[in-house]
Amino acid sequence: MRTILAMSCLFAFASATAAPVAYTIDPAHTQVQFSWNHLQFSNPEAGFDDVAGTLMWDADDVTKSSVDVTMQVASVHSHVALLDEKLKSAEFLDSGHFPKARFVSTRVERLDDAGHLRISGKLTVHGVTQPADLDAHINRTGIYPMIEVPGAGFSASTVIKRSQFGVGAGIPYVGDELQVRITAEALEAVGYAKAMKAMAEAAAAAANKSVAQNP
Repeated sequence: MRTILAMSCLFAFASATAAPVAYTIDPAHTQVQFSWNHLQFSNPEAGFDDVAGTLMWDADDVTKSSVDVTMQVASVHSHVALLDEKLKSAEFLDSGHFPKARFVSTRVERLDDAGHLRISGKLTVHGVTQPADLDAHINRTGIYPMIEVPGAGFSASTVIKRSQFGVGAGIPYVGDELQVRITAEALEAVGYAKAMKAMAEAAAAAANKSVAQNP
């Protein structure tokens, strides 16, 4: 009886102190977009096509969660080829010397019971690291129906001044402030990896079958 009681207490303690669970940021359903003012005539937009990262998610206490996201600067995409090259050039983001931008959280605050959060952290762009706060919202958590693993979806926004990161070309004609908008999905890392492996194996098998049928 004492052994059973001790095991029960140990299990209860382990459950109460469970560590946050690793979730993988799903690049297929994550977007980091930013916009700026141009000559007070328009507000162009661009974003990063290559975004990766990890969410450490604590469903019981969101304030114990954290996020680490990296964007490949060379993947910046505005749908205008000439602007893309300009943004990647040494005049602006200089992807040749600074290939990555990164946000690492340092604190998560729950603002209310409706899923609003403030995520504070360090943003590194153009080789310069500055504090940044994201106004975030939990869109949904639960079992992700496509691959049947736990998932979490978020939206977030912030405003930064590019001049604080050493990117000051064109100011004031091209706005200093960048309006940043983020939408992201994250999936439990182990289950996500297994699902991606199974999908890759199925695709390879289908391709091999097609080659065998059409030599």
